[in-house]
Amino acid sequence: MNRRQSLRQLSFLASPFAVSSCAELGNLGRLALQNSYLVGQQSLLSRLLPNFPFSRQYGGIGQLSLSQPVLAMVPEQNKIRLGLTTSAGLSQGLGQGTGIDFLKNLGGRATSGRCQLACGIRFEPKDNGIYLKDPVLEEFQLDGLASSYSDSARSLVNLVGPQILDRYPVHTLQSGFATRALQAMTVRKEGLLLDFGA
Repeated sequence: MNRRQSLRQLSFLASPFAVSSCAELGNLGRLALQNSYLVGQQSLLSRLLPNFPFSRQYGGIGQLSLSQPVLAMVPEQNKIRLGLTTSAGLSQGLGQGTGIDFLKNLGGRATSGRCQLACGIRFEPKDNGIYLKDPVLEEFQLDGLASSYSDSARSLVNLVGPQILDRYPVHTLQSGFATRALQAMTVRKEGLLLDFGA
């Protein structure tokens, strides 16, 4: 095999790698020129799902569990709504210890329902993560729990919400955007629009 044939074979073998490298460079170039991208609702939800169910034991009171997250976009408020199945189990002796009649009936039993939180969004430059923030409890319902006695349980949900949401990002910036300044985050019906300006 002469030198010319060897070079021809090498160029033939190298061509797929060259095409692949060019394609990757092309993708990076497109990202660099792109000023915004949309994170779909399903993508946001997929980042939350592994963190549920979430349970917290409160000494002497009982256990609160949050599971089955569902997201809804609320563009008119620039918020993301988070719905959760809520379960509570109250300690057996809680009614006797507090003197509250309804707790005597619920003590040692479990009850379930739903809660709904309206959340803002924040960007954390340290890890390029987008997080839900400042959750506000919009709806809360537990079967068998009279509304007049729900304040304590609502308070627990309000405490637990930030503890969960502050820990887990719903999105991390794509690598091509990680070094660029995020200008705005806008909730759309189909997801979260991230804008990096011109």
